[in-house]
Amino acid sequence: MAVWSDWFNKLWDCLVMKEEDILEGSYNDYEMVEQAKKELEQARNLFTRVEDPDMVEYAVYNLKAAEKRFDYLIKRLKKPGNTG
Repeated sequence: MAVWSDWFNKLWDCLVMKEEDILEGSYNDYEMVEQAKKELEQARNLFTRVEDPDMVEYAVYNLKAAEKRFDYLIKRLKKPGNTG
């Protein structure tokens, strides 16, 4: 279990935007939505593949978080006056 967790954390660090980059404005809104879409796809993929009960719980949590982030960014883009 620990090996899977370590491997997943290293993979996640490579794929997910760094908070510092977001705060510094290194990404525009459309890039953030594309990244969130990729994270959502990865979360769905993980959810469909896990079998261990502990990992299922993690996959559900991860999927919900990815969905919330994607929904938030879409709403933010739809706001009037948003230039991206």
